[in-house]
Amino acid sequence: MTDEKRIAVLERLAHTESKWPGTEDTLDALDAAISALRDRIARQNPRPLTLQELQKMAGEPVYVQHIISPASNRDDGEWLILKSCQPDISQPYVAFKDSGLCVYYYGQSWLAYRTKPEPPESD
Repeated sequence: MTDEKRIAVLERLAHTESKWPGTEDTLDALDAAISALRDRIARQNPRPLTLQELQKMAGEPVYVQHIISPASNRDDGEWLILKSCQPDISQPYVAFKDSGLCVYYYGQSWLAYRTKPEPPESD
């Protein structure tokens, strides 16, 4: 069963439970379980940062995923400390503590995330 299906089942159960008096603790527990499943889905499938978001993260760690090929299952990523992101200047590079990457290739050869993408859970 996928996490999305688990959420649907829990939401149906919460809808049914909400009709009965005295089920507040059960509803709180169901809400917590749904929230935890949604958090896990977000960690497993994080959204890449936009360049505008990167501009606001100077001094923070970001997970940089190097794109080898669409079929590659290799984890060619690394945690880097962002120094600056200035995509609008004449030499548009994203500077990290010990390296830099060209903005022109963002989304083609590399992506940045707040958290490291987790491998999907197998059913």
